[in-house]
Parts: sequence; structure tokens; C-alpha cells
Amino acid sequence: MDRNAAWKALTVLMLFAVRAPGQTFFVDNFETDKGWAFGGSANQSWARGTPAGGAATGSDPIGAHAGSYCLGTNMAGSYASSESSYARSPSFSCAGYSQVYLHFYRWLGTKGSSNTACSVQVSTDGAAWTGIWGNPNPALDDGAWANISHDISAVAANQATVYVRFRLKDSGANPPRYTGWNIDNLLVDTSSVRTLAVSLSQFNCQADDDGVTLTWRTESERDCYRWEIERSTAQDGMYRPVGTVAGHGTTCDPHGYRYEDRSLPGKGIYFYRLAEIDLSGDTTHHGPITVAYDGQGIAEFLVEPAYPNPAHGQASIGYQLPLPGRVSLGVYDVMGRRVMILYDGDRPSGRFTANWDGRDADGRRVASGVYLYRVEYQDELGDGGRRVAVKRLAMIR
Repeated sequence: MDRNAAWKALTVLMLFAVRAPGQTFFVDNFETDKGWAFGGSANQSWARGTPAGGAATGSDPIGAHAGSYCLGTNMAGSYASSESSYARSPSFSCAGYSQVYLHFYRWLGTKGSSNTACSVQVSTDGAAWTGIWGNPNPALDDGAWANISHDISAVAANQATVYVRFRLKDSGANPPRYTGWNIDNLLVDTSSVRTLAVSLSQFNCQADDDGVTLTWRTESERDCYRWEIERSTAQDGMYRPVGTVAGHGTTCDPHGYRYEDRSLPGKGIYFYRLAEIDLSGDTTHHGPITVAYDGQGIAEFLVEPAYPNPAHGQASIGYQLPLPGRVSLGVYDVMGRRVMILYDGDRPSGRFTANWDGRDADGRRVASGVYLYRVEYQDELGDGGRRVAVKRLAMIR
């Protein structure tokens, strides 16, 4: 065995030696409904959806941390005056484990606890709740997505039934209203830091004249040895490997990946999936996603920045569809109120442009300010699920 081969073998052995076994109890990226319960005694505004900004005070996200959906209070702006509400997870089991940690991405904006109390709670029966965290008395405004971890072992360790709950209770005093809770990519496991085997937050493909470019992003990885890119001409057909990309082992940092497939045999609809292979040789598949390749660059679903931006009277909004499907394109103010629907109907695959002349549905010119345009797309095959993109546009008079 030559020196390079020996070193590679030693490296793999070292990676196996430091492998830290872990257990995942519950994962939710909120792209599908896993059964969260919403309730409260007054003005309940929790929902699973896409944040559109618009909080009266402080920062407010436009879009989820990853993907299209997250969990939060009032997706169109501030939480309500005197709101008393909660979001409760479905139950999960932590039986047989003495260390349990809760991880999630948070964008929280709230008055101080003397006016608005926000808390994270854990229960083993859904009735009696133990507080894990509460906001301080000064106002809190995250200003960006924050990676949060809490040790919930004191309540959840060795328990066969566990629930997590997020609460908000506003006194109704002092009118300014912040965004409230926004929560994404929630994970409960045995690691004190977020190390899901692979927390895949994005997986996209873009066709161009020469082939297809795939990009994906992980928020964390555990024992990720390599990725295999697989391709098929049918969603449920046979997938064959077309390339490999090295993984990043175990990491809590986000990483972006890219692979260019230049081996397409011809025009058509192709399906791609990712095979994540860990250090033990186990394989986890992600996808598939679909792309229509015609040699002319028809892309995966993409919404382009408005042009010009800022606009002084009219703006063009471009978007691309990989497959025929249903499209709804609307303009909204920062409070989430609809201003104008630019298109609502079926479209073939391809590139399209919609123009907004700065008027509302009644033909009146809108005031100068920031507006949101939202494109919702569902392909006719139903393979990609409902996809939503929200972007900003400034209108200046």
C-alpha cells in the first residue's frame, strides 16, 4: 500500500473512532403538517405558513429560515393585543435516554416580559407544563434567524411521552407590537449541539443549455462521508448514479453543495435525488426533484428580482416554471393585505414576465413604500408540492 492510500485508510479509521452515536426523537422542518395543535384563551394567531413581514415594531422575517414554511404567530405581521396563545407539538418518546436537547431556529420579537411573556415549555402529559425558557424584561428583537438549543433532560429524560409548547401572553398594555414567535427546523435529540445526521434545508436544480446544475444546502451534518447524485427518467423508476461529492463529516455549520450534470442523453423530464452515505455505509435518500431539460435553459421553479427596484411607476417580475402548473402572482403591502393579483391561472413550462404598474385592484396608484410580491406554484404532476416565493419591491413616486 502506498503512502497516500495508507493515509486515506488511517483517516477513515480515525473518523470511525470519533463517531459519536446519537438518537433523534423528533424532527420538523414544517414543510408538511405533522400535527401541531394551536390554542389559547384570546386572539390566537399561530399558524404554519410563510412569513410576509409587516410587524409594527422591530424586525420581521420575510420567508422561512429554510424551505417555504415555518411556525409562528401572525404570518402577516405583529401578534395581537392581549393575545394569549400557544403552539403544541405532537407527542414523541425519549424512553431509554438520559440526555435530551431541543434545537430550533428562532426569530423572536417581543416586548419585555412584564408586558408580553414568551416561553418554551415541556410536558409529559400535555396538561402540566414545565418552563424551560422565558424572555427577559427588556424588549427582545432577534433581528435574524438564531440557532437555539435548550437542555430539556430534567423533564424529558426516559419519558415515553413528551410534548413541547411555545407560548405567548400579552397584557394589552403599551401598544407597539412586535413579530412574536417564528420557529423553523425543530429537532429533539441527544446532542447538546444541533447535529442531525443531515439537516437538508435546500435542494434545487437549474437547467441550462449544457445540462442541469444541482445545488443543495445542509444546516448540520453527522458522519456525512459522501453524496451520490442519482438520476432517472421516471419518479418511481430506476435511478443511476451520475456523480459524487464529498461530505463534511460531522459539523454544526451550514454547507452549500453544487454538482453539474453534463451527461444528459437528450431533451426530456428528469428526476434527481441525493443519496447521503454515512461513515458506516448507511444510505439516506433525499428527493426526488424534477427538472424539464430542453437544451434552452428552462429552469426549476425560480422567481427573479423585480426590475427596476426601486420602481418609479412600473416594475417587471420574471419567473420560470419547470413543468406546466397552476400559478398565482400577487402584490401585498407589508401588513400582508392584498393590493393586486397580477396572474391567477394555468401556465405551461417556461419563462414568464408580469408587469405591475403600481396600481391596486381598483386602479388607484399606491403610495410610495415597500411592497411584497408572492408567487405560488403547483405543477400539474403534483410531484414538487406547493412552492411559494416572496420578495420585496420598493415603489417610489
